[in-house]
Amino acid sequence: KQNWIRRQLSGLAKLKNSEIADRAEEYPLHEDICNMFFLSKNWSVPFWYSLLTVLWKLTLFSIMIYWIYRPGGWRDCQIEEHKEHGTIPLVKATQFLLIPVAIGITEELLISMDILSKVRWKKLDDYPQATRAKFFIANTLRGIDGLIWLFVIGSLMFYAVDILGMFLNFAALQFLQSVDNTAFDMAKGGYLMKSLENVATKVSTVTLPSQRTTWREYVDTVILFSLLILLIIMWAVVNFYDKDV
Repeated sequence: KQNWIRRQLSGLAKLKNSEIADRAEEYPLHEDICNMFFLSKNWSVPFWYSLLTVLWKLTLFSIMIYWIYRPGGWRDCQIEEHKEHGTIPLVKATQFLLIPVAIGITEELLISMDILSKVRWKKLDDYPQATRAKFFIANTLRGIDGLIWLFVIGSLMFYAVDILGMFLNFAALQFLQSVDNTAFDMAKGGYLMKSLENVATKVSTVTLPSQRTTWREYVDTVILFSLLILLIIMWAVVNFYDKDV
């Protein structure tokens, strides 16, 4: 009996040590423009470069949304074409099959979910400017970026009446999703100012502590399946309940 108790206590101790090791594990920052903003000194050139890049991308998304939903815009044209010629069931089935693809290619949203569930902020002695507030702002901007992109690609997908056009929209808009990554790569590659290169290079060397083995570890899974269910509901509403369509 004593040996059994020792084995149980030994197993619990190993499990506890494993959990402590998991909590202590460090996660590297993702190399993107939002983390460049996080590490940059306030009001410096890298600060404005990264912030304006994100705002520039969101502005492009806003123009795209306006072009889709404006009176007489792309959505209205697709609805008119549907009323005249109808939408074949294969198009609707393809829309449904592309829902997981739409989520999977939304890089910013996946990164945001990963950070939310696995990474926590800590004070960085070498980067006093990387405050908790900037960490929150950087990840909020990234999450908004991903959600807007998903809304845009979902709109183009669910109102499409042609399979080829739907695939072309996916391919054509990939450049729009990657404009901030291009800006980061240009900064890191030294094509611009030295200060931008220094901050972009530091992003790949900084780590933050893990928050695994807590309930937040499963947040990304919950968000992922919630988005999947939401998009399926939107697909059903647009195809079967939207009176305009």
